[in-house]
Amino acid sequence: MDSTILITGANGFIGSYFTELMESLGNRVVPVDVLPRSADLSLLAIQTPSRIMNVTDVAAFRELCQLEHPTHIFHAAHPPRDDSPEVLNFCYRAMTNILEAARELKVKSVVYSSSGAH
Repeated sequence: MDSTILITGANGFIGSYFTELMESLGNRVVPVDVLPRSADLSLLAIQTPSRIMNVTDVAAFRELCQLEHPTHIFHAAHPPRDDSPEVLNFCYRAMTNILEAARELKVKSVVYSSSGAH
């Protein structure tokens, strides 16, 4: 396949399993997360190392997108589950940053899936 899938929240539960699945199907993946993968999820057969970065960092995220040229973005990044202003601000900034980068780079699709979503 000629797809490059950028996966945010790639070290979380959904992101880890999605990364493993996409690799197994022959896709090129670009896993991104703010934290390393936990010990239990590190047992998965994921080959591609994750990039540690915050998707709300506009400059760093755009630089990564311009370097990797994703054809698809799977957004699974979400902070701890609460409705505090900080969490809501993160969600807004992350999604805005992802959608703007996708528009600029003509990404084919953006999917949002997070176990942290209400």
